[in-house]
Amino acid sequence: MRVIGIDVGREETKFMNISLYGGVGNNDQPVVKEVKGGLKEQAQYFANLIELDKPLKVIIDTRGFEMGLLDYLMDELEKRNIYLDKSGNVAYRN
Repeated sequence: MRVIGIDVGREETKFMNISLYGGVGNNDQPVVKEVKGGLKEQAQYFANLIELDKPLKVIIDTRGFEMGLLDYLMDELEKRNIYLDKSGNVAYRN
């Protein structure tokens, strides 16, 4: 199972793409990465990431800027037939 955690900022947003697959020898350690740009550009980046990596959950922090990013992200995902609910669960429809 993959989970994406997003910490929203106005000009840069940090995120981790985390693999929760267990097992011996799993070296897939989460790394914090940054996305720069406006909220629209960040939403497009995350929509692409979600479409490619197909996480089962996306967790977005609950401080000031997340609602703008979340609105843009929901629009971008809807165009791709991907749906994100209030709990962060992701559904993929063909």
